[in-house]
Amino acid sequence: MTSSIIEGLKKPDIFYGSPKAGNFKKADVDKFAEDVALKLGYNSSDEVSAYCLYDIVKEKLGGQLHFVEKERLENEIYGTAVIHGELDFDIVIPRQKGLFDANFTIAHELGHYFLHSIQGKLPLIAKRGNDEPSERAEHEAKWFAYSFLMPEQRFKVEWEKCFRVPELVSKYFLVPPVAAKNRAESLGLAI
Repeated sequence: MTSSIIEGLKKPDIFYGSPKAGNFKKADVDKFAEDVALKLGYNSSDEVSAYCLYDIVKEKLGGQLHFVEKERLENEIYGTAVIHGELDFDIVIPRQKGLFDANFTIAHELGHYFLHSIQGKLPLIAKRGNDEPSERAEHEAKWFAYSFLMPEQRFKVEWEKCFRVPELVSKYFLVPPVAAKNRAESLGLAI
């Protein structure tokens, strides 16, 4: 069942699909995400930059962020993107998520925007629940988020500086510790 919040964000006369896997190579997604972050001027190395991610979504990409009480959501416990068109989308985030979780959720939903809707050319709703996106599409969006927020070369340097401790490196990149741990594993770094 789609929540009334998501229904309320839909625009009339638009047919929304679900994310379909692009079957991209991980290395290609990684490079693309790093290029997008660079082009948008995103640098996750300080707290001000985390708030800049919100500005980037709104001012450079035409998106809107909606922080909603968890109780008002149904299946959108992780986040949802409602993509209407080019430079026109909404991201719903449970309010209870902290800054680090919210950053990762936003970057993940941007992965759907850039990869699966082709920057808004294909309207879609990326959410868990009905019309669940393919597992592969979810992996592709996660790869995008990891690389957008934690570029490979910078991550490798900070990983060593932070003694290979996910909780420490996560603070540098403003992501949840589990995201930092997963990024290290995906890069073959020792934990």
